[in-house]
Amino acid sequence: MTSREQPTTQEAVRRVADGQRVKDVALDLGIHPSTIYLALKRHGLPVDKTAPHRVLNPQTNRHIPKNTEHPTTTEAVARVKRGERVKNVAKELGIHPSTIYLALKRHNLPVGKNAPHRVLNPQTNRHIPNTTERPATTEAVTRVNRGERVVTVAKELGLHPSTIYTAIKRREEATDTPTPPGKKGEGNHRCSDTPAPTTTTTQSRCTTTEVPDLSCCSNDSVSSRTADHVVADFSLVPDTRVKTGRGVRLSSTDRLVIAQGIKERLSTRQIGTKLGRHHSVIAREINRGSTTYLDPDTQEIKQLVYNPQTAHYHAQQQARRPKERKLDRPGRLRDVVVEYLLRYFSPKRVEQRLLLDYPDDKSMHISHEAIYQSLYVQGRGSLREIIEEELRQREMNTNKVLIRGGKTRRPRSKIAGLRNRRGWVVGAEITTRPPEADDRRVPGHWEGDLVIGAGGQSALLTLVERSSRFTLLKHLPDDHASSTVVGALQEMIASMPGKFSTITWDQGSEMASARKVIDPAECGIYFCDPHSPWQRPTNENTNGEIRRRFYPKGTDFREVTPEHVAWVQDELNDTPRLVLGAMTPYEKMNEVLTVATTQ
Repeated sequence: MTSREQPTTQEAVRRVADGQRVKDVALDLGIHPSTIYLALKRHGLPVDKTAPHRVLNPQTNRHIPKNTEHPTTTEAVARVKRGERVKNVAKELGIHPSTIYLALKRHNLPVGKNAPHRVLNPQTNRHIPNTTERPATTEAVTRVNRGERVVTVAKELGLHPSTIYTAIKRREEATDTPTPPGKKGEGNHRCSDTPAPTTTTTQSRCTTTEVPDLSCCSNDSVSSRTADHVVADFSLVPDTRVKTGRGVRLSSTDRLVIAQGIKERLSTRQIGTKLGRHHSVIAREINRGSTTYLDPDTQEIKQLVYNPQTAHYHAQQQARRPKERKLDRPGRLRDVVVEYLLRYFSPKRVEQRLLLDYPDDKSMHISHEAIYQSLYVQGRGSLREIIEEELRQREMNTNKVLIRGGKTRRPRSKIAGLRNRRGWVVGAEITTRPPEADDRRVPGHWEGDLVIGAGGQSALLTLVERSSRFTLLKHLPDDHASSTVVGALQEMIASMPGKFSTITWDQGSEMASARKVIDPAECGIYFCDPHSPWQRPTNENTNGEIRRRFYPKGTDFREVTPEHVAWVQDELNDTPRLVLGAMTPYEKMNEVLTVATTQ
């Protein structure tokens, strides 16, 4: 050994060479293990898996030091071999469970499913520890078996409900009892769901209950038969109900108890207490299982008596998996959805329009997500095949029907709002527009612009009413000079007399002579700030929809007929708008004009 080493380091190297563990030596001598490892390297002693002071366990491929175990560890191993749980032993002896597990491995004792100190239940394939329960846990299990609710017992004894559930499961696994307890908040009732041809006699721990067969009962007689034949106390009937998720489904017997409770005019909370269920579960079940009808005198929907047989049948049908998707089967709903999509309605518009057209017919309701899945999701694209076939027959473009993805908006111009010297704008700035033009509740205020065609020659004049989104289109196949645009505006204003109060336009030169030609008393003309299209949001959105659905960029309007432009105008005004509550601009314009004339 070198003379530069400390005596403590030299002592550590000597003890490690004799077979002691580095960590134990470092702990005894009060030095860091790295100091010993460095000294071992300096002396040329191996510190890897081939070190002579380390013994390899061929089963675990881990090394076992030759030093003796700590007495506490030896005691822990002995107690675990006798059948005690590792966690309990570790807690009582004040050591970490991993220390015991390592010692068990060193002694070649299995700690997995084949461990001799663990009892395996062959039915559940779970291990049952041979340990005694705490007195509070034993008392809790006893009270629960007497019929008390798990949550109530846990609260009174200061235990967590999962502790009681675990204790009950341990006992059931040990005795092979196939009667699991109810879930959280479910209580501890046991209900039989086994059908019988006439009556089913269920033997409980203290009562015998006869459950009548309701297969021959009509809807009108179910309630009276239930009240006459069903005993109210079902808290101890063995439970064979189907479980789902974290809860337990209501059985046919549960529904009989609910029907009897309704007959006795019990509240949902009282019925829930009998069944060990939350009152909201009972309320939802009554609403789902009750028959309703329309009173011809008052035109009100009234609720009939709860029918347990019908309710149980519908519950079983609703629980069946996999379910057939609405759009997978032919029918009126799919025909309407396909027709709307072929008219370029978005799935969200289709959903809202169906709710508006068929408010009481749930068979005609569908979410926009379901439509998207039928269009795009792999394995669910049946609707897409139907639409593509229809498009091929109609010689239409598939990409126009299938909804586009969102696009990033352009940032606002840095020179937006800067004044210029255009003479036709002076005195007609948007800031001088009447205040009622900003309020969409008042009809008669329009926004306009041009959709320029290919080559900048032809154009399409668009006017959109702010409150109803009603759209007017004018075909300009030859040019879009100021005289042409203003003349077209005069024709459009004359076609709807009294419906124009203001028109808001951009500062394009096509409107240079508008204020000179159009009478301000008939219709006021106002101009937005430069590079500020957001001051005409309704018109900008409409122009974007025209580009997406009908006339993409590059369209030459000289090749478009006036009849087709009129058809596009009708389609835009007959398209439901989400902002209008799924109403069409036609419907909204009629509503607004009706309100305006009555005031």
